[in-house]
Amino acid sequence: MKSRGYVWSFIFLLIIARLYLMDAMPLLDTTEARYGEIARKMLISGDWVTLYFSDLSPFWGKPPLSTWLSAGSAYLFGLSELSLRLPSLILVYASAWLIYRLARNELNKDSSILTLVAFISCPLIYISSGAVMTDLALLFALTLFFYSVWQMQVTTADRERHFYFGCLALGLGMLAKGPLTLVLAMVPITLWALIIKADILSLRHTTILRGFLLFLIISSPWYILAEIRTPGFLDYFIVGEHILRYIDPGWAGDLYGQAHERPYGTIWIFLAVSVFPLPFVALWRIISQKFKLENFKWELYLWAWALWPPIFFTFAGNILATYVIPTVGPLALLIATLTRQVKQTRLLLFLCAQGILVASILVFTQLTGVFDARSQRQLINYLDEQNIEYEQLMYYPKIPFSAEFYSRGGIENNELSIPIGNTEQTKKNIFVIRDSESISNLMGERTNVEFLAEFGRYRIYTFRNGDA
Repeated sequence: MKSRGYVWSFIFLLIIARLYLMDAMPLLDTTEARYGEIARKMLISGDWVTLYFSDLSPFWGKPPLSTWLSAGSAYLFGLSELSLRLPSLILVYASAWLIYRLARNELNKDSSILTLVAFISCPLIYISSGAVMTDLALLFALTLFFYSVWQMQVTTADRERHFYFGCLALGLGMLAKGPLTLVLAMVPITLWALIIKADILSLRHTTILRGFLLFLIISSPWYILAEIRTPGFLDYFIVGEHILRYIDPGWAGDLYGQAHERPYGTIWIFLAVSVFPLPFVALWRIISQKFKLENFKWELYLWAWALWPPIFFTFAGNILATYVIPTVGPLALLIATLTRQVKQTRLLLFLCAQGILVASILVFTQLTGVFDARSQRQLINYLDEQNIEYEQLMYYPKIPFSAEFYSRGGIENNELSIPIGNTEQTKKNIFVIRDSESISNLMGERTNVEFLAEFGRYRIYTFRNGDA
């Protein structure tokens, strides 16, 4: 492959662009800013067991692994957008290395490079690699698990070591996303093993016991401590987040936002759009081969790994596009496998061009200030730059997570019970409202309300309680 030398330059450029965006982009509402604020609260509180949604309310929606990584990075490098996002980039490229090693072992060098480029140039992967989110910890855990199980099948000397790595991966997955990890990992492996009649647990009983204990030692202590610290966590997380969230499209029990109600089967649309063109290349090649698997054991393994997540979420009504992230690695391996007998240069160049296009669009979007409309960083920085002394900073109808993060928890409340006639209070108050709200309806007959500035959908007003 003559273009092989250019691939490493392409990867270098992608990483540089991603690092720039990670540093320059504000934390975006709602999801990214929420997890960034949870990590900030963990860092300043020193409580590494309980995740906090607000100063008083624990966050029961996710396990702590991604928050530990973001808070730990902020502890080492200082609190910033870059430090909070850095673990996501590391997790993506750690997963990419495992996928590359699988391809290098099973295919040839050219195909392994194609696998790597297909993975890191995927739009969903590239965008996610610079965001504060939980899905990438799950991606790494599942990739390590499937890597380890396959290595158990093709090696004899290190089977026990790879088995322990598989148990480690499941433990990390429990801390990344919870029991969902076991469903996404064990079901496809079990079905694959039954079809090819593989005895994946042909190990000594003591080895299996040690692996199970390793899994429990990694995953159990935090769950036990979380339930002790905040009783009710296990019921909400296991029953609510892992059952009701998926079977009830309009689940009203979500404590941390609105359920993302989608028609059944939407996961396949997410897969086709956000992972383009990998599903189409894989489908084209398998049809051209008349659905024959040349290397039955290997290709069936990849198909089981890739298809199970969208199959599982087909009848889930409450889903996000990020739920297809675990399918990207096996799809990249599949297209490299299915195209190894044909010239891969054009496909490689297309994937490189796609990666450069996605990175360029993101950089252009950042430079033109589009991302600022989805964050309160600009607004909070404006208040700091104006050196306005104020008693309270309030938002209505609710406080955006990015406002909490950039004010470093300086927003006291967003209640409408604003005191009038408090002559002891002479400093200004800052009141920020969404553009859909009327200031006259909120403030009544006040005559001391002053419009200050406008940022996107939010308008800033000031008033003094003592002047009412």
